[in-house]
Amino acid sequence: MVTVSDKKLGVDNNSDGIIDYYNADVITATDYYPFGQEMPGRKYSQPNTKYRYGFNGQMKDNDISSGGDHYTAEFWEYDSRTGRRWNIEPLTKKFPWLSPYSTFENNPISKNDPTGAKPDDIIIKGSNNSSLTIKTKLVNGTLNLNNYGIRKDFGGQKSISLGDLKPDAIGIDIGAGFSTPLGGKQGGVNFIWHTRGEKNGDYKYPEIHTYAGNQITATGDVSANGNVGLLFAWATKADGTHASDNFVGNGYNYTGNFWSGSVSLGEGATAGGGSYFTSRDLSKPITGEAWSGISVGWTPGASTTAGIGKLGTVLNKINSGTLGLSLAKTYYWMMYGNGSDFLPKSGKDVSGWHLLNPVDPKDDK
Repeated sequence: MVTVSDKKLGVDNNSDGIIDYYNADVITATDYYPFGQEMPGRKYSQPNTKYRYGFNGQMKDNDISSGGDHYTAEFWEYDSRTGRRWNIEPLTKKFPWLSPYSTFENNPISKNDPTGAKPDDIIIKGSNNSSLTIKTKLVNGTLNLNNYGIRKDFGGQKSISLGDLKPDAIGIDIGAGFSTPLGGKQGGVNFIWHTRGEKNGDYKYPEIHTYAGNQITATGDVSANGNVGLLFAWATKADGTHASDNFVGNGYNYTGNFWSGSVSLGEGATAGGGSYFTSRDLSKPITGEAWSGISVGWTPGASTTAGIGKLGTVLNKINSGTLGLSLAKTYYWMMYGNGSDFLPKSGKDVSGWHLLNPVDPKDDK
């Protein structure tokens, strides 16, 4: 790990008074073993530097270990030599399969834990040993697409950080469809982690929802595409404030009719796309609690202008690619509920698998 200041150091190679290039002002540089112990002889620091942070971005506590092997954070004292914390993990009830003294889920290569309260990452494993890690402060889980017969190569070990973004649900959307000016079809599956409202232990595995419906192109295209996208959703009340935890955590509420508008740009393997979706029927007065969100990702497909109107022709040529716009109405069922899932009227628990009889809003009589 290297830390640099905001200064740049000019270098004049031929002493002509003109700066030829700049070097970074390196304050410290350290190589670490996997759990953060400093490697002997692999460390540099400027004289009299007061920089006190190291592995995992945490503060060194040299009063306990002068060798820079002990770290302190909001929820722990951590010894990098043993890879163990001194105190019990405060969220240990959410992770009963791990020792309360373990760190980084025993995986310091792909996990981080800036506060000492367990790493919160979603890891989506693809084909050819590839993966996509969604770094979030909200929920922790792993999804192996190969287990569901889905072959998606992420092109190595990729990661994105949500930072301070706080959706009520995070997931991956896998779908396919075709559309024409006269109509079309789409269908797919969502793997979803709710970030609040669920019981301890419900976060380990995602809920699984399947959907199918009708879509129509809005630009005069005849198109077909597939989609692998990241999904972020928020649950709100009619006045726009946050929905209750009970509504968010209950996967039954993520079923029924959804409306969406989608855009895709380009053709073939490099195409991208996104959509906005909502479970509110915007043609009716806004009442109750509902889900809304976005899905963005890789949308390979092909499109051809059907000759219906100049608007479609113009839009299809933007950036020498193809811009497709479509509207859809889809119906969602719950295939797997990971806990806290029930029918509101009858109170029946619908957690677990429902492969042959997916959970449908019509079931709640």
